[in-house]
Amino acid sequence: FLDRGAQTGRFFQALERNYLAIVAAYRIAVMSFAVYHYTVGLQEPAATADSTAAMASSELEVLPNSIAVLRFLNLDGSERTTIFSDGLSEDVLDRLAMVPGLLVSSRGDAWSLPPNAPSRLVRQRLRVAHFVEGSVRSDGDTLRIVVQLIDSERGFHVISRSFERDLADFMGLQREVTSLIVANLRIALPEDSLAMLVADTEAADVDAYVLYRRGVDLLHQPDTQATLQGAIDFFDQALEIDSAYPAAHAGLCQAYVQSFVLASDTRFIEPAEGACSAALAVNSKLDMVYVALGDLYRRTGRRDDCVTAYERALATNPNSVPAMRGLAYAYEHRGRLDEAESMLTEAIRLQPGNWQSLNALGGFLFAHGRYDEAARAYGAILELDPDNWQGLGNLGGALLMTGDFENAAKALQRSIEFEPDLSNLTNLATVYYYLGRFDESVTIHRESVASFPTSEVGWMNLADSLLFSSDADEATDAYRMAAELSEKKLALDPENTRTLCRAAWAETMLGDAAKADQFMQRALQLAPNKPYVHYYSALLRTRSGDFDAALDALSVALVNGYPRAMLIAEPLLADLHDEGRYLTLINTQPNEFRHQEG
Repeated sequence: FLDRGAQTGRFFQALERNYLAIVAAYRIAVMSFAVYHYTVGLQEPAATADSTAAMASSELEVLPNSIAVLRFLNLDGSERTTIFSDGLSEDVLDRLAMVPGLLVSSRGDAWSLPPNAPSRLVRQRLRVAHFVEGSVRSDGDTLRIVVQLIDSERGFHVISRSFERDLADFMGLQREVTSLIVANLRIALPEDSLAMLVADTEAADVDAYVLYRRGVDLLHQPDTQATLQGAIDFFDQALEIDSAYPAAHAGLCQAYVQSFVLASDTRFIEPAEGACSAALAVNSKLDMVYVALGDLYRRTGRRDDCVTAYERALATNPNSVPAMRGLAYAYEHRGRLDEAESMLTEAIRLQPGNWQSLNALGGFLFAHGRYDEAARAYGAILELDPDNWQGLGNLGGALLMTGDFENAAKALQRSIEFEPDLSNLTNLATVYYYLGRFDESVTIHRESVASFPTSEVGWMNLADSLLFSSDADEATDAYRMAAELSEKKLALDPENTRTLCRAAWAETMLGDAAKADQFMQRALQLAPNKPYVHYYSALLRTRSGDFDAALDALSVALVNGYPRAMLIAEPLLADLHDEGRYLTLINTQPNEFRHQEG
């Protein structure tokens, strides 16, 4: 059960009990398991964040057409000025990212640097040839702004300008600052670069903009019910002031989609559709609108439509990293795995410090049985932000899949200290399940279904743990809830293979073998190379007593990357333990299966 991210992404449908974790960038992050040993506190701290950054900087070149926008300083300390300074920084960054041929460091990476960072540190950490820094001070309805473009190698100013503008002209100021920066960069850019920066821009009421920025800031954080509801409230307030503000409509759509994914609650779908429709009606040329629409389509099973939406976003902004992440998900579902991985790698190349892209690539690696690579990737997120509870939880899930239950528990417990969300609770309860501590597992699963009652994953995991606990007689009711919720999810997205597997297992445990087989065959047809699908098939065959078929399914699951440690610890496979083929499978070395796969 992993948090793959719903935005761009930000939450990968609560995966089943044994399918936990995601996030990474093994090609980009150039690191080893020392990362998570250090971050989670396992064994000795083999490498610090600074040493890892230094190692990366020595191996990755500084490209001439690269730039970062550091967080502008707030000189008067007020909350309102913080919103304007952060908003100016990010909006300039977003506009620069639209310029073909210009590589722009991500917000998360650039803003991780300390205030007034020296040029040497900026160049080392971000690997950019130029960077923008500045400051903002407000005085009543007037903004005083200083903007500087700096050569990172020499530390000299390319330009330094000051502005004094009325708040009402804030949008115009954004365009002016961005145009000034691009016009002074000593790099080869297309002639129409400046035209792109001023095209399709939108004016907004200043007060509406302030509220919109507050909502966006919440969407940048790992998803929780509180942050998403807060974002929805801010976007609604912005639209009360300016009902024709397309970015606020798009943000509202995104927040509702992520709320649906987080809570597995279909009540969020209708307002998401309404917000996306409103955004398109106001402005059909903003890439963020099509990203939100693509995420909505993807989460509701309209996969052809989601591809069209993401491609429209990329046609508007070829460097839209959220659109790349969404398109990679769509490619993966269609079996275009090389293209999906290449798309995620490109997204990370464009924004090496974007944790959501690392999370998406880690999810891809995890989904295809590459758990060690996924664990290294989660470590990359924690290098950017050691307190990112989503990265910690996903790291715990990846360690769980490698059979490292002790260290998985440590990472998950740390994650829960920050945020006891569904994935964290489910994964920790699963650790206890595999350790044979079933009553403890049940206690945590009960907590998760109390907090997330519409999640079929929580009810399924609770049922499995109850089966071996002192409250085994309650398992049937939990399986019934899991079956009902799975069918509701399938009515919305009939090709969701994880939900199909969960539905198949719930119906098996409720005694409807024919219905279970229909779900299972559909999942196998849709995802013939996914290890968890064959794992579930093995569970069904074991339950029916067809041990030969179960062992065939386990063999395919192992070939595709399912970890032996999980099969050894799985009590639902206990009936196979005396079978000679099972013992042979468990004792076969991983490289022998990789050889068969090749």
